[in-house]
Amino acid sequence: MLLARIFKELETAEPNCTVIKPHQPEYETLRKVWNGTVDRRPAAIVRPRTAAQVAKAVQLAAECGALLAVRCGGHSFPGLSTCDGGIVLDLSAMNHVVIDPVSRAAEVEGGALLGHLDVAGAAAAAGAGAGAG
Repeated sequence: MLLARIFKELETAEPNCTVIKPHQPEYETLRKVWNGTVDRRPAAIVRPRTAAQVAKAVQLAAECGALLAVRCGGHSFPGLSTCDGGIVLDLSAMNHVVIDPVSRAAEVEGGALLGHLDVAGAAAAAGAGAGAG
């Protein structure tokens, strides 16, 4: 019942914040992570598009005591970006990157992958290839 409250509140209060549940066709594809041996089934996958939606999802999960896993790229080998029975907060739609070549500073949303950094010119701004780890 508590999870139902989270889903309803996100779907009604946060426009364009997608909540995908197990009965929906895209659920099977979106629940999977890079490591195919990890087979977890969250109660829902929440796909926010704004920082406000992320904050609302985290707040509601905390209020309800719901298990919450945050997925950026889904490349965690032990599968830390997913969970059984809880909520996966999938940040993949939040992948915007802005780089200031003068200050060499960047604003990077949580779902950005190295490819997004390359497209935004991170390698040129830093004078080297973008790295992670």
